[in-house]
Amino acid sequence: MRKDLFESYLAVLGGVGIGFVLCIFGQQSLNYRAVTECAKPGIRDYHRVILTTGFLGDTKYCIHIKYLAN
Repeated sequence: MRKDLFESYLAVLGGVGIGFVLCIFGQQSLNYRAVTECAKPGIRDYHRVILTTGFLGDTKYCIHIKYLAN
């Protein structure tokens, strides 16, 4: 009984750990995409990259300047 409970906890903790790692790598790729999209010649005149901080780290967004308070 004790061994089954330990294996269940270990499986849940392993799944949560793998999920966090996948979320972090996914967020890094989305940050890269936002920065490269805002760097395009036609877009960079009217968009800015903003940075927010969350639970898994920094998040970058490419936002049109009409939504910013500049």
